[in-house]
Amino acid sequence: MRSIIFLFLIAVTNLQAQDNFSLNVGEIKEKTYLTTFDFVNLKGKIIIDVKINNKIQKFILDTGAPTSVSENLLAESGYKQITSLPVHDANGKDGAIDVVLLPQFSINNITFVNTYALKLTDMSLFECFGVEGIIGSNSLRNSVVEFDFKNNKITLTNQIKNLEYAKVKASKLHFYDSQSSPILDLKMKLGHLTFNEQVMFDSGDDSFYSLSNRNLTKLLEMIEKKQFPTELQNTETSDLLGIIASSNGSFSLSLNGNANQDDYFKFKIQEFVFGTTRFDNVIATTTFGNNSRVGAEILNHGKLTLDYKRKKYYFQPYENSTTIDVKHQFESFFPTYENDKFIVGIIWDEKIKDKVKVGDEILKMNEFDFSTLSKCEIFISDFSNLKKASTLKLTLKDIETNEIKEIVLQN
Repeated sequence: MRSIIFLFLIAVTNLQAQDNFSLNVGEIKEKTYLTTFDFVNLKGKIIIDVKINNKIQKFILDTGAPTSVSENLLAESGYKQITSLPVHDANGKDGAIDVVLLPQFSINNITFVNTYALKLTDMSLFECFGVEGIIGSNSLRNSVVEFDFKNNKITLTNQIKNLEYAKVKASKLHFYDSQSSPILDLKMKLGHLTFNEQVMFDSGDDSFYSLSNRNLTKLLEMIEKKQFPTELQNTETSDLLGIIASSNGSFSLSLNGNANQDDYFKFKIQEFVFGTTRFDNVIATTTFGNNSRVGAEILNHGKLTLDYKRKKYYFQPYENSTTIDVKHQFESFFPTYENDKFIVGIIWDEKIKDKVKVGDEILKMNEFDFSTLSKCEIFISDFSNLKKASTLKLTLKDIETNEIKEIVLQN
């Protein structure tokens, strides 16, 4: 058992306008195009070069969000304000944001014109990644986008025939919202229950998969009504769903701040079918909101192509196999960052709840002294050695007593 996987879910995704206003405005100047370019994978975020106002700037490529640009960069580029919208962020927190008309930007000589974008006035979530905003699905909606994490390449083209997919089986894409978020069909076996679900592919989320509260509620309603095979009628709900832990806490950040303290569940998913590939031994958690999400972690296992125009997607595993065992491990707790402190956000392991409290400040883990690190250093540093260590020695500051305590966990 692993005691912890160092995880920061910085959800900069899925901003949902609360009226019928559409962000799907803007075109690509070139009628035919095919271009491939490099990206930087920084803690699961896809960082690309964007030319705007004759300068190269860094942006996150995020399929779960609309195109968004920092207020300072917009001031240099010139823009027209269109409207102001109330929004929910990925954690369901409310806010308001301006929509502007961005005259032009380009990605590797592909020119995007008259695009609707959100104006970002608070860049605190983005500054650590050195970016000026997001290129989102409302800008990608007229293209075919190929993600190749093995070679750190992204390809944009106007036609799927420009890529080698003649022998790859396509799966369906759906688009339901005002920003062209890509929704795909999944089939999974939780504990004992087979479940068909529509999920968002969200390249701005660095996890593998998370189950939305709304879809969990649907599952619980189905179980309450006994809408599942007769031979499973006497099976406990936790076994039906593969629930391996539950807890109360908060462990993700989004545009309008930390997620609220809430009840969350952790699942062991026996089979998870993405396209024509089956993934085994997936561990996932619930997340706030209407949309379950498949995140960028899945791109470590294969090449993904989204054909926005023809509403299809293709997944090609890097290894010649139709089944992939992801071998996810159980984590005892997740950290988060709140009020300028690195803290315990949620505790999954019942065995440590008498030693560790939600809100305890994390001062040290083995050789890493977090008390000396800035927020950005914590967000982007490589702590892979912590995952490999056989034990973790935690130095914590108790949230209630302010006492310093040391705890050793087996990894």
